[in-house]
Amino acid sequence: GKRAMADGDESTELESVVERFKTAYLTACERQDTQPLESLLEQLENANSSGETFLSIQVRGNTPEHFDSRLKDGDLEAIVGALQASPGVLITELDLSWNLIGDDSVAQLCEYLKTDEQIVTVNLAYNEIGENGAKAIADALSVNRTIRHLILSGNKVGDNGGLALAEMMLKNYSLRTAEFGDMDLGHKTLTMLGTVLKNEETAGAGSDSNLEVLNIDRPLLFSCKEEAIEHLAMGLRLNVTLRKLSMKKADLRDRGCYLLCDNLVLNGCLQELDLSSNKLTEDAGGPLATLLQNNQGIETLYLANNQLCDRGCTNLAAALCSNPQITDLDVAHNRIESDGLLQLASAIQKHGELCRLRAWGNELEPQSTAALAYACQHLKTLRDCDILCQIVDDVPNAVRKITPESYFVPGK
Repeated sequence: GKRAMADGDESTELESVVERFKTAYLTACERQDTQPLESLLEQLENANSSGETFLSIQVRGNTPEHFDSRLKDGDLEAIVGALQASPGVLITELDLSWNLIGDDSVAQLCEYLKTDEQIVTVNLAYNEIGENGAKAIADALSVNRTIRHLILSGNKVGDNGGLALAEMMLKNYSLRTAEFGDMDLGHKTLTMLGTVLKNEETAGAGSDSNLEVLNIDRPLLFSCKEEAIEHLAMGLRLNVTLRKLSMKKADLRDRGCYLLCDNLVLNGCLQELDLSSNKLTEDAGGPLATLLQNNQGIETLYLANNQLCDRGCTNLAAALCSNPQITDLDVAHNRIESDGLLQLASAIQKHGELCRLRAWGNELEPQSTAALAYACQHLKTLRDCDILCQIVDDVPNAVRKITPESYFVPGK
């Protein structure tokens, strides 16, 4: 009987907290002269009825219900006002991606985050946050020790805004995920990120420093000498925490690839490397092969939309046999012809551990198509391959395998 009474008290307490937040939100909307978000009210009702302990505010602008009514500054200010007026509510995630939120309301949110001890994930990707907003976020996270995942991709904060965020990461050891893709970052930001990664090596052993995921897709780098990549690579050399690194669309050339691979050979923690959509040629195959041969920690390697050609693919295939840890390989759209694809097919059979392969978009002739199809068919671990083989008039023809994941979905 006492246990039932205790459960009833907890349910009543949760309901009162949610109701208090809902009332505070409606009051804040009235004060800001903004329309309350029906989806947010629905989320609160669901939390009330299901008895969830932790709440998640998710209002993504790229969903059908919000596409024509994306959040603006006034909407975020109403949400922040409600949070400030109901300190007991346990909100752990704030996902307001793909909206029209600017610097003014972000500054108000950051003032709240300085004292908040509940929110773990902040997703403000693809809004209209600029340099001042980035500096406000950096200022808040220099104090906040609760936020683990910060997703800001798609906000054009520029090099100065990115620099402020990178400098914040020197002080904040609680951040696990930093997604800064498509933010117009420049030389200063990448140089500072190299210092951050190097700092993780010295701080990692004696603190809770654990940056695990870093996304710096599409930085704006204009130097052919790739000095910023060199600083970043030196930071990766002895880093002991990073698990995933994404550098898509970074205009990375063969020298930059060599610098990354040469330093990552000594890195024992990185598991996923994404260098898709860069300017890598067949000369990059050598450094990538050396990396695979000497670093047994890498499990996922994405190299799609480069120009590795036959020689680069042959080097990768030779290295693949000496690294049984690789389970996910993407070499799609790399101008690889029959010789390289035949070497890849042979390596796949010898490797025996590959779970996912992407090779569509290369020069798939009948011989190489048949060899790849045979290798994939007899590899028991392979669960996903984007190439199918159809026999027409006794000639093998490559057909792309279409799955729901093949389609582009904004924000995913």
